[in-house]
Parts: sequence; structure tokens; C-alpha cells
Amino acid sequence: MHRPTMNFHRLDFRMQATTVCACAQTNSFKGVRALLSRTILQGSSIAIACSISNTLHADGTVNCWGSNEYGQCSTPLTLGCVKAIAAGSAHTVALKADGTVVCWGSNEMWQCTAPGGLCNVSAIAAGYFHTVALKADRTIAAWGFNNFGQCNTPDDLEGVMAISAGWGHTVALQVDGTVMSWGYNYHGQCNVPAGLTDVIAIAAGYTHSLALKANGTIVGWGYDNYGQCTTPGGVTDVRAIAAGVDHTVVIQEDGALVCWGQNSHGQSTIPMNVSDATAVAAGGYHSVAVKSDGSVVCWGNNELNQCAVLADLDIVTSVAAGSVHTVALLCWLSVDVRHSPNLGAFGNDVVRQHAFTALPATIGEPATVTLFATGDLDLTDEFLTVKLDGVSIGTMFDTENSASDCPTFPSRAQLMVDTNTYAALAADGVIMVTVESSSSVSSTQCSNGSLVIQLELPELYNDCNDNGRNDSCDIDAGAVDIDGDGRIDACEYATGDLNLDGSVGGADLAIMLSLWGAEDSIMGDLDNDGVVSAADLAILLASWNSFG
Repeated sequence: MHRPTMNFHRLDFRMQATTVCACAQTNSFKGVRALLSRTILQGSSIAIACSISNTLHADGTVNCWGSNEYGQCSTPLTLGCVKAIAAGSAHTVALKADGTVVCWGSNEMWQCTAPGGLCNVSAIAAGYFHTVALKADRTIAAWGFNNFGQCNTPDDLEGVMAISAGWGHTVALQVDGTVMSWGYNYHGQCNVPAGLTDVIAIAAGYTHSLALKANGTIVGWGYDNYGQCTTPGGVTDVRAIAAGVDHTVVIQEDGALVCWGQNSHGQSTIPMNVSDATAVAAGGYHSVAVKSDGSVVCWGNNELNQCAVLADLDIVTSVAAGSVHTVALLCWLSVDVRHSPNLGAFGNDVVRQHAFTALPATIGEPATVTLFATGDLDLTDEFLTVKLDGVSIGTMFDTENSASDCPTFPSRAQLMVDTNTYAALAADGVIMVTVESSSSVSSTQCSNGSLVIQLELPELYNDCNDNGRNDSCDIDAGAVDIDGDGRIDACEYATGDLNLDGSVGGADLAIMLSLWGAEDSIMGDLDNDGVVSAADLAILLASWNSFG
């Protein structure tokens, strides 16, 4: 058996030649979509607004946990608004709302060096050491490790609608339902079965490939020593697939999960509490799924906390899994996030502080103070005390292994501030955050000493239909918001308010009469029977002079 090794001496780092373009900076989507990264270990967390305002509608929040050895869970300061995620072996990729791509983490093989000017991207994929982007014109750009040609797009490839990337190979789904694959092929992972058509989704594992057909069946090819390419009997009506190192995970139409292949770390043993999955990902030796309520379940290898799902996750929409890290894209509350500049080194002889101004008087949930610190914090008697307007709210980094000594990437810790305390402190519109070090913390031990303070203020929670999700999350999922004000129209407007002016009156009656007899009218068919008729008029009149 020949399996690819990790010896990368004298490698060819050639990228695929690609035509790039100048990307106009536009804000074409309603509302603000921002990225708020949360990490564990030595990860960092930064949120940047998608407009000049400090307010973030964090409906595109990215969270990361697990190994951060290469900074794969350290979100760039200038990342901005994100709509899709992917995870490679030790790097993370984000597709921004403006169609550009940002990568972070290991760049040993140039997998994080996106081609200059790359834009109009509609989908992304991350292999172990290469990255792939699908552009709006259905062409592909790829970069990173290319010794097997995995970044060299075949000349006859056209009309691509989906992409996936494995250890050393790339897979593409074309608009005609056929599949092409190229790159490392020792195990036949690029030998697409003859006659394979009607494919609607693809997945690339370490050295195997999968295709989901329109009839809900799966076709697998490549390395199959653990049976990862052999679909178990009775597995039908599949609607989502994922491929890990040597295992396969799928979601059936009823939300049930099925896993097969290697199970050395329990990555193919489905937890008992998962029966309603909506999204799935497969990593090195772990698996992760999103449930219908937006919660995340992870199982398999947890040696580096890649399955230690963050406790404060809200409604997750999709997940990605690397070798030993996990990434989640979620819909969350609207959040106002403020940051100090880098305040520099800290220690027993150096006090750091920053004033946050123009603060809202009220918030919906507890505020959060987060510190991103690089310094002498490896011992339990080395910690930081945080004060708001001179009043201590607690200490950080005072537990074992909560931080490292002079880490490459900042250590992270946070404290919650209850709403009443916050309201009292913010009454004058200003809060001074002061950070004091314990006596044993040296300000000179770390040449890279740094400190950034983050203040996070969840806004008032809007859930007008009482379904447990913020209105903005419902809108992202398809709820109607014609006027784009962030509130669901079904809650905001009275039945019969056809012109959405806030009341039911003569103007609405005129609209209904103009639509009389129309079939499949979105506006006038109030009873949803397929035609605008007297029954709809009765509903409108019953709401006369009602206000939304």
C-alpha cells in the first residue's frame, strides 16, 4: 500500500495560472453581515463591521476551536463580512460577501496566498495543502501545493457548479451533472467511474472521492481499504455528504446520519442524540454535524479539543473540519463589538487602559469583555485583573494552562458583565476598561508583548414570531422582509397591508382590486388558495384600519 507522506522537501509550489480582475467595493446586500471569530487554545477573536458603523449584524459569525498551532483559528483583524467557510489540514478559508477570499493558518505550501485580484468567487474548498475557488463565471482558481497538478485545471473543464479538495486531488461537478477530478491519483481517487451522471454534490477525502446522485444514492471511488467508498446496504435518500481522511459521513432525507469507513477514534460512531442533522463535515479523525435547532455535535478524535464544541454557540448554519480543528458559520444576535488598539506589553509595572465611548444605554444580554494577550502568563500566579470605571469585575488567565508564555498567537479570555452593571456604568456613554497585572507578571519577558481589549454588546433581541431565533436569522433562512428593515413582514405588518405602509386602507383595497382574479399572486392572495377573490377581500376588510 502506498499512502502519501508528509515529507515536503524540494516541492514545486507553482500555482495555476488564472486571470484575475479588479473587484469593486460594493455593499449590495441588505443589512450588515460581519464575522466574529471565537477561538480556544491560543486563538484570537476579532470582529470588523461591514460599514462605517460599529454595529454588527453577526449573521455570518465564524467560530473556531481545536488546534491553533499554525494560527488556523486566529481570524485576521481585517477579515470583514463572510458567507462561506472551508478548512484544510491546518488552514482556514473564508469567502467574503464581496466575493473575495481570505485564508489564514499554515502557509507552508502557499495555500494561504490567494492570487492577487481574485474576485467574484461563489464557492471555496480547502484541501490539505491547497485551496480552490469557484468563480461566478464557473471557472476555477487554485493555489498552494501543486506537486501532483491538483492546482492545474484541466483544459476541457467547463461550467463548474461545485468544487471539493482532498489531500492531493481536486474534484469538480459540472453543470451537466458530470464529474472531473485531477491531481494525486495513486489510489484511483481521480478515476471518475465511467457513465457517472446526474450528480448533485461531491466530496473529496484524503484519498477517496464521493458523488451524490439526484436519486439519493452515493458513488465512491479511490482508496477503499476501510470501506469508505462502499456504501452500506439500506443507505438511500441521501441529501448531503462529507469525506474525511478514511471515513464517510452522510445525511439522509429524514435527517438521520450514517457513517462508515475507518473508526479508529470513533469518528464513524454516531452519537445517540443526533437524528435531525442539517449539515455535516468530516475532518482528519473527527466528524461534526449541525442539528435542526442550530446546535453542533462533534465526535471522534478530541486530542486537541477539535470536538470540544464552544458552549456559547448560537444557531449554526454550516460547519467545516480540518485535520485537528473545526469551524462553524452561524446566525447569531445582532452585536455591537468595539476594540482597543494594540496597547502593547503589560506587566506588574505597566497598567493598560482604554476608554470605550458612545455606548448604547441598554443591551439585550450580558456584555462581554475579552482580552487578547501575549505576555508572561504561563503560571497560575500570573494573571490580569480587569476593572470597569475603577471597579474590578474579575481576573483572567489565573487558571492552569489558560495561557502560554510569550505565545506566537495571542491567548484569549473573557468575562461577562450583567446588564444592570453595564447600564449603570454606561449611563454617561463612556466606560474605561483598565487591565492590571499581578506582581509576578514581567512586562519585559516577551519581546512580542501585546494587549487588545474587546467589548461586545449584544443588542436587544428581536424574535417577533417567538420561534427562538433572532428575526435576522429567519430572514436569512427565507422569511420575507420586503422593506429590508430587519423585521419579518409577517410580524411587522397587518394582514392586508399590501403596500406595507403600516396600515390597512384604501390604497390596499385599490391594489387588491387591480389584482382581482389573478392567479398565484404573492401580494393579493391572502388566503393562499391560488387566486385573488372575494375571500381575500373579506380578509382585507376585516383588517381595515389595522396597524402593523
